[in-house]
Amino acid sequence: MAALKNTVGAIPAFLRTGGAMMRRSVASAAPSDALPAFRVALVNGHSALGPEFVAGLGDGLAFGKDQMLELSIFGGKEDVKGSVVKSQTTAKSLEACVDKTEYVVAVQGKGDLQSEAKFFADLGKAVSATSYMASVFVVGPNSNTLAMVLAHNAKGLDRESVMSVTLADQVVAQRAIAKRASVNPEEVERVVVWGGSGPLAFADAAHAVAKGGWLGGNKWVEEIPEEVRKSKADVSVWGKAVLDTIRHFHVGDAKKPWVSLGIQSRSMYGINENLWFSLPTINGVGLSYQRVHGIPIDPFAAKKMQEVEAALIKERDAVKSFL
Repeated sequence: MAALKNTVGAIPAFLRTGGAMMRRSVASAAPSDALPAFRVALVNGHSALGPEFVAGLGDGLAFGKDQMLELSIFGGKEDVKGSVVKSQTTAKSLEACVDKTEYVVAVQGKGDLQSEAKFFADLGKAVSATSYMASVFVVGPNSNTLAMVLAHNAKGLDRESVMSVTLADQVVAQRAIAKRASVNPEEVERVVVWGGSGPLAFADAAHAVAKGGWLGGNKWVEEIPEEVRKSKADVSVWGKAVLDTIRHFHVGDAKKPWVSLGIQSRSMYGINENLWFSLPTINGVGLSYQRVHGIPIDPFAAKKMQEVEAALIKERDAVKSFL
């Protein structure tokens, strides 16, 4: 196997503005030892991510149990309660919601792609006008394209700071692999989701390992992508995937597991450089991410990656008026 290389991705607002930050543990400090609160904007219906997300956010499963949060909510009705919630307000406009915020979690609505693209274009402009140093996570079936729209309209915002959540499909793939390999899903590592979410995702099991053993040589590896596409991750999986994606970005994981993340491709693995494309990332210390380079791509994977790339290009072209 070729040597794997990593390149540094986004550096969030705390470091870009020179603020003092320290590495934190999700399970360490009590609220009495909490760090000063920062602002998190929840846009367009956080309750759609389910009670597990709402409860987990309030209990510190995203940013850490020592990190107090000031929540600003637009388009959501459910209160977020928990030990790390210092305050929460309901904003009357996008600009008010994202004003001076460090993080934005934006959920795709139920409109068609054109109407959603317009909303995310407006959100990008609002972030640019009020909080151009924020880190943004986009969630939904078209999250890669909507993240691209947001980034294009957020003038001055580092594009590396705009990410889409694709981890839910990775979790579905890990469960499918675990069932075939007779191991626990948590023991399955090095699964990659290339492309987007749902029908736009290619779940690559060729590099999967469990308990120190390589699983990629099994004949069923090529069955996993179609199984994942046909499987619809339930809301609890999505909610936990969002929490875990934020935690991997903000807190990091010393074990450096591969985490699928929708980011600008930068032409990695031959993908169109302007697409937001799910790629494997690692983050050992928090407050950034690194792309994983040098993963061998076999002919089967190459074909599937080209298919999802073509689908994402078609989706991008459908919203080109917002780019």
